[in-house]
Amino acid sequence: MSHPLLTQLEGGDVETRRKACDAIALDPSAVLLLEPLCRALEDPDAGVRRAAGNSLVALGRHSGEVDGLLLGVLRGERPESRFEAARALAELAPPSPKLVPALIEALGSERRETAWEAARLLVDAGRMHAEVAPIVIGLVRAGPTPDVRRMAVACVRELAPEHPETAAALLEISREADPGLRRAAFTALPAAAPFTPDGLAARCREAADDDADASVRTLAARALELIERSAP
Repeated sequence: MSHPLLTQLEGGDVETRRKACDAIALDPSAVLLLEPLCRALEDPDAGVRRAAGNSLVALGRHSGEVDGLLLGVLRGERPESRFEAARALAELAPPSPKLVPALIEALGSERRETAWEAARLLVDAGRMHAEVAPIVIGLVRAGPTPDVRRMAVACVRELAPEHPETAAALLEISREADPGLRRAAFTALPAAAPFTPDGLAARCREAADDDADASVRTLAARALELIERSAP
């Protein structure tokens, strides 16, 4: 006979599937349901995927099998599933560089909460692994989409304002045609100013006076104010 939770997990409606994921974490026979729970990371519903990930985290604190199963999902085909596996692995242990590809992919998610969660985990990974910051700075300059590049700016602002390439990358995108990228640049430039002051105030002043986008002019003026206020 099938376990009743397995039947609910694989055949119920969305709410039933979500509740089954929650219940598996508390079930005495949960070890027998780890693989179906990992398959739930591929559920079309984001709430079910999150419930499955949370239950796998709870079970992974007591079972060494979970890490291996999550790594299998991390190598799968669906971006949403890869991200949820990466998130769960980051809950079970400090985020490692092997999670970075899935997190970068998730920066471009249409679900903004997913994109911001991925950004937070990238920052966490970068604080532990020096090789992550140059990767994220590279995304600022040449990410696959404007959304990814803007999220990369948010990461760099928190992770590596002192990196020697950060200010240069921000100055470059402050001249991009996409006004969203210019806005992101001027939001982040004050964080880099204490480490690379040369040229930042001048660029902010230029944009505050001349940028075609009113919101960019406002952000550039605010960035200039912050940079001048923090100058020694």
